[in-house]
Amino acid sequence: MKYCFVFVCQQGGLELKAMLLAASLKRYLRCDYECVAAIPQPATQWGTVSADTLAFMQDLGVRTVPITNPINEYYPIGNKVACLGIDTSADKLIFLDSDILCTREFAPDTISPNPSTIFGATLESANEMKGVFAAQFNAKAGGGSSRDIEQWQKIYDLFKLPLPQWRMISSITNELILPYFNAGLIAVQNGLGFAKIWEDCCQRIDAEASITDKYPWLDQIALPIAISRMNLTVNVLDPCFSYEVHLWPLPNDLPFLCHYHTSDGIRSEPRLNRLVNELVNTYPLLKKRLSNSQWAYLLAPYTLTEKISYFIKRQIKAFKYDVKRYFHLTGRKKGSNLLGHSSGPQQ
Repeated sequence: MKYCFVFVCQQGGLELKAMLLAASLKRYLRCDYECVAAIPQPATQWGTVSADTLAFMQDLGVRTVPITNPINEYYPIGNKVACLGIDTSADKLIFLDSDILCTREFAPDTISPNPSTIFGATLESANEMKGVFAAQFNAKAGGGSSRDIEQWQKIYDLFKLPLPQWRMISSITNELILPYFNAGLIAVQNGLGFAKIWEDCCQRIDAEASITDKYPWLDQIALPIAISRMNLTVNVLDPCFSYEVHLWPLPNDLPFLCHYHTSDGIRSEPRLNRLVNELVNTYPLLKKRLSNSQWAYLLAPYTLTEKISYFIKRQIKAFKYDVKRYFHLTGRKKGSNLLGHSSGPQQ
């Protein structure tokens, strides 16, 4: 199976992040793949990516393509919708937020999906799926709440769709919730026209005044609607495919992909900081760009104060997760329709 990993490369903060992501994918991907840096247009609105960045991408074998935000110019997140509409010969399109790092060898074809996290398919066909992205749609659970049921009813009514019967575990509250996905990583089967349906869902929800509190989550709100409209098979991915380091400390076994959000997210985890240093030492241009940015402190040794501070923060994150997980597990009802994996770190 061939994969196309696509991410936004835009002037400003995303430019350096996209360079780091591209370098980490080059280092660790072990599959038939291409990488695409999607550059938002027009430049008068989104800025111009530097010639050095374009040359860096070319040297890594990353293809660059222009994209146009299909939602509106005031919603930059809409650029990710366009990313899933690019032309590619790949079997699977995988969108990644630019603030992600691939942190270990990643061979999607060799990782079997968990049949208990696949919905819209028979158990027999789920057991036969090969590769973690084998379902038509793949993403990690989002941080929704069970209290959102009335709002979701409005949204499904807008599209004349019934509420889904299946439930998933919120990545934030550990509650059982209606389907709601984190859009930091989305893997879809190519050729389905998913981007157009997702775009239409975003636009119609955006235009409906009775649906409130939709920013900045419009893209994620529209995802389960697009899935329902297209009747897609869904694989709810384990967190190790888009691990949120601001929520959980890194487990002993590194996740495949880490969502760090900010430079402090990297600095707070010495193994991530070490990876960044290894990448910049491999690519002189990347080192130059990072050294001349606000992220230059990532290249400096840790002070004792930093070590103590970040250690305490990691312990607090671990404690919060353990407490949340305890109350989730003790609150389960026997026979509940739960996914077959934890929504938190895997040790």
